[in-house]
Amino acid sequence: MVEPGREPNFFFFLIQQALVPVLAFLALVVTAQVPAAFNFGMHNQVVDNWWAMFVVVSFTLALGFLAAHLTPNFADDGRFIWAIPTTLLVMGIGFDFRHGFSREIRDAFFPIGENEVGLLFSFVTLPTYACIAYSLGVACARRILVPKPQPRA
Repeated sequence: MVEPGREPNFFFFLIQQALVPVLAFLALVVTAQVPAAFNFGMHNQVVDNWWAMFVVVSFTLALGFLAAHLTPNFADDGRFIWAIPTTLLVMGIGFDFRHGFSREIRDAFFPIGENEVGLLFSFVTLPTYACIAYSLGVACARRILVPKPQPRA
C-alpha cells in the first residue's frame, strides 16, 4: 500500500520490470543442473521444463515477499509488473489462434523438441511467470506485514 502523500515512482517500476526476469533467469542458470543430479530414470525435456517453472515461480515469489518486507515503497511500485508481460503473452496466443499456429501455442507452455523450440518458453512464458509470481509475493507480503487497525474498546 502506497504511503499517503507519496506518488508512485515509474522509474522504480521500470527497474523491477527489467530486474525480476533477469534475476529469475540467473536463478535458473544456477540451478539448471539440479534435475540431472537427481536422475531418477526420467530426466528429459519435460522434467527440465517443470523444473524451470518451479525455480522461476518459487524464486520470484520469495523475491517479491522479501522486497516488500525490506523496501516497502520500492515494492509497492512493482505490484503491477505482471500487466505488461501478461498482456503480451495473451496477445501472442490470440495471434497464434487467429492464424492457426497451434504448435507455437503448445511450444509457449510445453516445448518439446530441438533447436529454437524452447525460445518462446524461455523468453516469453518464463518471464511472464516471474512477473506474476513477484507481484503475488509483494501482494501477499503487504497483506501479512501491514498492521491491521485494532478496534477500540
